[in-house]
Amino acid sequence: MIHPIESGARLAVIFHHGENDHESSAVSIPGRRDRPTRAYFLEVTVYNFSIAPTSFGINLRINEKAAGRLMRTGVELREKSVGKMQEQANARMAEAQANGSGNGLRVDGSGNVQADSGTKIWGTDGLALGLLSEVPAELLAAGYVLERVYIEHKTGDKMCQLKLWYSKGEEAVPFSVSPAMQGEIDAVLASAYEHVHGFSNPNGSVTLNLSHRVDGLPPATVKKLSFSETGLSYERV
Repeated sequence: MIHPIESGARLAVIFHHGENDHESSAVSIPGRRDRPTRAYFLEVTVYNFSIAPTSFGINLRINEKAAGRLMRTGVELREKSVGKMQEQANARMAEAQANGSGNGLRVDGSGNVQADSGTKIWGTDGLALGLLSEVPAELLAAGYVLERVYIEHKTGDKMCQLKLWYSKGEEAVPFSVSPAMQGEIDAVLASAYEHVHGFSNPNGSVTLNLSHRVDGLPPATVKKLSFSETGLSYERV
């Protein structure tokens, strides 16, 4: 939403306390002598953590070509069987019903309804056209380490998931990432994704699931996400 304000005005960021909040900041847009200068708010939506996550997972849906490039740099491929998927789905459904986190259902990247015990950060629809390119560096700056990197393939699925898991604490062991591997990870993160779903999980972790990679979009259409220990935010530029 765009709100015009008077030229030269200054506005402090407005904070509202709660899980799903909105901030606004002002930017000036130079005017011409024959018309008034105007400025506009850039709306920023924030999800505040009650406490900093114990760990943070990023799951990116990728195609076989991207998976192949990552595997050639040493990223492990893990197969998930139908039986394992059902076992995990049943456990998540039971946990979701026990802790009251919605109805325990979500829609995955293939459009299938899946069980999930996490509380949805951005509601049922999530975010559209999200970009996470700076989030990994922000996690590292906050003291998290990249502990796990692997590709997961579910039986019968044409696509895969690149899974990046960040942890914090004395027991967290950094994953060994070669320059070639880092380059391929960065390439996957450099794209925007049509669907971004966030979950705050009962074990204290936060996970972001991204699907339907899209490239070549005008920057103004993309929501650039940012991480801090107090929450997640994105800007509508």
